[in-house]
Amino acid sequence: MAQWESKREQKKQARDLLVRDLHKKYPDLDAIDSKLSAYALDCVKRSLRGGAKGLDASDATYQALKQAREAVLASHGLTEAIYEPQWDCPICQDRGYVRPGVPCSCQLRQRREATYLASGLPEKYRDKTFDNFRTDVYTDPAAMEKKLARIHRFIDALAEGRPMGNLVLRGYVGRGKTHLSAAIANACIERDLTVVYRRVDDLLDLIRLCKFERGQDSEETIRTFDLLYNSDLLILDDFGAEPKTEFSIDELTRLIEERNLNNKSWIINTNLEYNDIEKLYDARLMERIDEKATVFRLDSPESMRREEARRVLDVGLI
Repeated sequence: MAQWESKREQKKQARDLLVRDLHKKYPDLDAIDSKLSAYALDCVKRSLRGGAKGLDASDATYQALKQAREAVLASHGLTEAIYEPQWDCPICQDRGYVRPGVPCSCQLRQRREATYLASGLPEKYRDKTFDNFRTDVYTDPAAMEKKLARIHRFIDALAEGRPMGNLVLRGYVGRGKTHLSAAIANACIERDLTVVYRRVDDLLDLIRLCKFERGQDSEETIRTFDLLYNSDLLILDDFGAEPKTEFSIDELTRLIEERNLNNKSWIINTNLEYNDIEKLYDARLMERIDEKATVFRLDSPESMRREEARRVLDVGLI
């Protein structure tokens, strides 16, 4: 609330400075505004003594002064709008609420943008939605439609605060795993859920930075780990492409284990065969992944990236 009040005060101050500058530039505007202010003050004093209030449609003096000011403004190419702060949102006049307890759409947009920035979802993935996710390119389109229906139920459950387990999206390179997980992230953010979206190698770099450079007690580290462990949804992209070290295995095991214990959902995208995870990592991590996960395999005859590149090339050659 204080943030919005501060913003409103800044807008009012900017309005006051503009009017002051215009008064210096146009003395006749200053003169008519002074007459209007003096008359308004006189009306207030008379009303306190029980006299007529004035300053309405029946007040001939007030209406004459208003008309005179309109004429002065028009002569300088101005309008009454100079007396109104230039609100970023004319609906709520930068209050953030249309009425007590009801946030304005501008505040909701601001919150959503902050959620996007905190999520780590790349800007280029914001247009990845279910609407432009194609199921006809898969080996079994009907089966893919059923998987999408299951994913929509998964999102609904998250939005309702019900534990819904986790997802592993498995498929070879270019089979739409990243598009699908980005679509899930976008849908969740639109429903005001907190999401963290990270490539696994980038995530591990972030954890190293927090633990060994920023320090575990720094505000930034605390905020980062709170998001990783407590966000409504954690999406780990390109699982299996990162170097397999003791550090990476320990950190991934700890992260997934903690989220499982707290019923915090996660999604893993991987090119690995599901049974290869234990071979490349260890039984502990495999057990944590397998504990509450549903595995969706994304099968298509060829890479969608290759198909899209060929389609664009064909169009370019026509």
